[in-house]
Amino acid sequence: MLHVSEISDGFGYDISVGRADESLHIEVKTTKRRGRLSVYLSRNEFEVMRADPCWRLVAVLLGETGQLAAVGTVDRNWIAQSVPTDSSAYGRWESVRLDVPRSAVSPGIADVQHWVRPGVTAYLLQVGFSCSGEPQWLNPPQAGG
Repeated sequence: MLHVSEISDGFGYDISVGRADESLHIEVKTTKRRGRLSVYLSRNEFEVMRADPCWRLVAVLLGETGQLAAVGTVDRNWIAQSVPTDSSAYGRWESVRLDVPRSAVSPGIADVQHWVRPGVTAYLLQVGFSCSGEPQWLNPPQAGG
């Protein structure tokens, strides 16, 4: 695993994981907000997504104390259909906020099973939420909790 965003923001993703013959390029967006997922995507991240079939947008839900609570992959086709189009040769979008519906998020990280060892972390990355099953991805918080 290589944290490429520590080297440069120009890659269009944060993490590269894999082997010489295959890899994933993961753009990570984190939130503590339950019930709604809003992410900001740069033009560069979008252009890399369009050109790189290994690119994944992974949303990470953090718990109250910052612990990993849920992981999901945002559908790249949904992203492609949701970004704005440039309507003039004199201007173009450089960043966009996407309000991602629950239907566009798949639990876990797509295609990660090749690179994780068995255990709790592997379960979370593949299934998308903690072993206890709470919190479910994008469910609003329980009343009184």
